[in-house]
Amino acid sequence: MSNEIKKLKEERLKKSFIRGYKHLYGLNDLTLIVLKGHLLVEEEINELLNVLLEKPNALKEGNFSFYQKLCILRAILNPKYLPDKEWKAMEQLNNLRNRLAHHLEPKGIKDMVSDFLDKCDYETKEEKSWKEGSVETRLKMFIAELCGKLVGICDGICSP
Repeated sequence: MSNEIKKLKEERLKKSFIRGYKHLYGLNDLTLIVLKGHLLVEEEINELLNVLLEKPNALKEGNFSFYQKLCILRAILNPKYLPDKEWKAMEQLNNLRNRLAHHLEPKGIKDMVSDFLDKCDYETKEEKSWKEGSVETRLKMFIAELCGKLVGICDGICSP
């Protein structure tokens, strides 16, 4: 891998990390974490679609929802890049976001968050900050993990 490509990959990962940190660090409100985390994941989905599609601007004209873009991405992405568990986690994040955005006092949120967090990688669950952290901390960690995986897929596809 050339130094130029390596540098671009490092910059892309750093940019994603900084955006996540900027928007999620310090938040302790479950609703805000889900809403902002959803936007961060959607940004990474959009970036990946921009890389994969011949004419990605056509999606902008269609005003596609998060779920629709997720379905398009799943249809065109080689299954080796992302296990079923992560696809389901992103669907659950979208369901969480919808429940919180459309209901003033949504029911069943704790169970939805718990189901979402169950999809997190075992390695992350072994980290001290996960084991000792609050639900909000775990939620931020898993959202960051999903963003990182999407960045990694983009980098893997763009590598010669």
